[in-house]
Amino acid sequence: MSEQIVKFAPAFDKTSDDPSKNYGIGAMRIWFYLKGDLAVVQFNISTGWYLPGSNSRVILGQPYDIAETDPAVLKRMREYSGLFGRRPETHKVVLCDYYNVKDALAPQGWDVGYHSPVALYEDQGKMEECEFFPGNGCYYDGSSLRAQEWVKKFIGGGTDWLWTKMEEELAEIEQRVREQQELARNMT
Repeated sequence: MSEQIVKFAPAFDKTSDDPSKNYGIGAMRIWFYLKGDLAVVQFNISTGWYLPGSNSRVILGQPYDIAETDPAVLKRMREYSGLFGRRPETHKVVLCDYYNVKDALAPQGWDVGYHSPVALYEDQGKMEECEFFPGNGCYYDGSSLRAQEWVKKFIGGGTDWLWTKMEEELAEIEQRVREQQELARNMT
């Protein structure tokens, strides 16, 4: 039997006029976890809900000429904007444009992933601390691109769609865990 877990992280505003202490703003985030016997599947979204007044304070009103930017930085800025359907209309954009008011209500998928007690692929890194496998650590992998796909379906299908999809993912991950555990037993 699996356990459904939902956690919330509040929005924050850690802006400061002192650039060395300006940590920006963050929207409220929601984590959905489905914990099974052998693994955990997670879906993490940013709600787009910011603290009142945060948007106007983070932008600082300073246009930034992206044409004068290092080409690699410019490429990353354009790729990032493209992920969320927001490409700069001109060469003048505002730093931190992704916090702009027009996007304040658009939820964004941050991560779909899993936590497993065993590595599910070669060279998978181990997390030494894992809340789901205390004392043993775990192996984690996830995808923000899949999360973007999921958030659209979640908005249309609600939690019924989400928990069903997570059950499917959990069954697949737990099967892979069993296979890896069997391989390890056969090697000893």
